Amino acid sequence: MAGLGKDIRVDGQNYAEAKVLPKNTTSYSDSLEVGKGGQNASVNVKGVVDTKIVMAQNKKVTIKLQDSDTNVTEDYADKFTIKEITSPADEAYSIPIGTVLFNSVLAPDTKKYTRIALTSDDAGLEGKIDIYPQYVPR
Repeated sequence: MAGLGKDIRVDGQNYAEAKVLPKNTTSYSDSLEVGKGGQNASVNVKGVVDTKIVMAQNKKVTIKLQDSDTNVTEDYADKFTIKEITSPADEAYSIPIGTVLFNSVLAPDTKKYTRIALTSDDAGLEGKIDIYPQYVPR
């Protein structure tokens, strides 16, 4: 049972577990049916570093929420940018295991199905993240 300050999750319901970050391309999480409106903004999308992230200098990782009414790949469209991570111009950058990268509320106008798009311009990017819905008690 989750207590105050704990994540409220449904067992096995994840966008991604130990998702390898894309190297100089875009990859997608699994999709989830969250219901229209993200259940009236009672669902957050949370991303946590599973394996240390290492970025080369002057590189970027962009994380976007996409949504769709149909759960057909071609129907997904960017809803909003959840997070952009840019490494310094003059040195490599790392993010340790366990770091919460984002915790973003699903807007009331979110469509029925959602997924996460991960894009990087770093051919040597290393690391993995866990992405899951977090239910906000009302």
